[in-house]
Amino acid sequence: MDINAKFNTITAARARDLLGVTALLEKKLDKDQLYPVQALGYIGDGASHPLRSIKFCQYLNTDGFTLAQWKTLFPRATSLDDEIDRHAIQRFFDLRPKGGKLKLPAGTARIDKGIVTGGDQHVAIEGEGGYLTEIHFYEANGTLWQHGNATTKANGVWFVNDLMVRPKAVCAAAFNVWFSGNQPVYCHTMRNVQFCPNDGTNYFINVAITRKIARGLDWQNVVAFGRHFFLLSTDAFIFPGTDDGSVAGNTYNFNNCMTVGYSYGWTYEYVGFTSDNSHCHEEGQFYNAQSYSGVGLFKAVNGNYNYAPSDNWTFTCCGWQGTGPALQCQYLEHVRMRDTLLVNDKTTDAGRVSFFNFLDCASVILDANEIFSVEGTGITAIYVGGPKTRNIKLLNNDVANYASWDQYLFVHANVPVRQVEERKTAFAGTGTYAQGKANVATEQISETRVAQLVSGDTYETWDVNAKGDVTWSKRCFVSVDVNGNATIFFPAGLFRFVRMIEATNMNNTNGVHSWVEVAQYNTGGVTVRFANGAYTAGQGAEVALRVTGW
Repeated sequence: MDINAKFNTITAARARDLLGVTALLEKKLDKDQLYPVQALGYIGDGASHPLRSIKFCQYLNTDGFTLAQWKTLFPRATSLDDEIDRHAIQRFFDLRPKGGKLKLPAGTARIDKGIVTGGDQHVAIEGEGGYLTEIHFYEANGTLWQHGNATTKANGVWFVNDLMVRPKAVCAAAFNVWFSGNQPVYCHTMRNVQFCPNDGTNYFINVAITRKIARGLDWQNVVAFGRHFFLLSTDAFIFPGTDDGSVAGNTYNFNNCMTVGYSYGWTYEYVGFTSDNSHCHEEGQFYNAQSYSGVGLFKAVNGNYNYAPSDNWTFTCCGWQGTGPALQCQYLEHVRMRDTLLVNDKTTDAGRVSFFNFLDCASVILDANEIFSVEGTGITAIYVGGPKTRNIKLLNNDVANYASWDQYLFVHANVPVRQVEERKTAFAGTGTYAQGKANVATEQISETRVAQLVSGDTYETWDVNAKGDVTWSKRCFVSVDVNGNATIFFPAGLFRFVRMIEATNMNNTNGVHSWVEVAQYNTGGVTVRFANGAYTAGQGAEVALRVTGW
């Protein structure tokens, strides 16, 4: 007897005895259907199909079934008003303790309450492509799919491909994944997935929440829209860290991913780290990641420097437009952003920081980015603070300012000396700088700051070498007093410490060169005494002065 004939000989009562038919049903679903979930009752036409309306399901006549009878097919059923699409998907995984690949045909799944998986189940969800396969979720404040939870964490993988997810209420989240930390390598992937409401009312409060991604995450072509034309106070993608003695997250790859309308696109949380056996997120790679019409692109504000290291974050060819800051970072190490366009179109942040905010971060490089503002006041493009800050480099960035800025760069006085380096910034635009382009309160390296202080006339030059030493040179005419002294002033505030002074008498009168008697670097000048008798009082001399310090 073949499997179909054997299945059909089972009585209705035996068919409802799930322990007796589960194995047979699984084989039949996989044998008969390109989309096995359809054999479980899945319809997927976007219309409402409550259980009370279903006349035929799982090879049984279900017309007039009571809730108790439906529970023999769908043990999680709680009402005759439950949607069958949701129950068919849930049952698909309930029948597979180790999980499986859920293929959804072109059409629209109508999900009224959240789906739950976890434990050892591997979950792979695959549609026919965005706008072909859609999932509509209707539960207010609910989560569409929970894979693992605080008490029963997930060991299996989580894959989602080629579909669109639409909230039909104000929903808590689309996907909430809580791994155990024992899952296989690259356990969390998404490809070609869009989270898009199609009206101005409904949205996901958070799109995706992922905990303990210990083995690797890889997302490509993932797009998340919040509420249309409305800035949400919540974040799109959240990665919480918890203190349970294991890695919170490791190896994140985001390629061609975008968020619109959320406060932050990506948020890494650090909660409760109190011991050195706890490790935070690390190794995040963002390529062409975009975040628009919100506050920022990336936020990682860690509450404990000593016990929660977080390092290796790379942003390449990304894009941001919002109120700022685009990057909000505390206690991060090895952060690099390169070839990224950042646009601030208005400023609402209380700290008046609109592009980058680094507090107690280490080994940060901002290289070859374009920083552009079109409106706003009180903008500080880059803020650096914190006594644990070290090795911050700002190189080759282009600034186009058409707003009212306080300054381009601000370095707080609590930053250790010579830990911030800013070079070769190109400025354009008609915007203003209330406090100059660079406000460096401690002994840092800033070409922009030095350039601001030097007048730039024909006979005045400056340079900053690789060690951060500033060298200022000027040729000028001075008038000698009765003692043969002349005082030459260099730009106020240029030096905080003078290491070396060289002065040369360009007139070379009687073959005699000048020498330095006093370096008055506290008042920004140096006194030069000429050889006795070389000049008379009031006589002019041409001097070349070279001063090196920082």
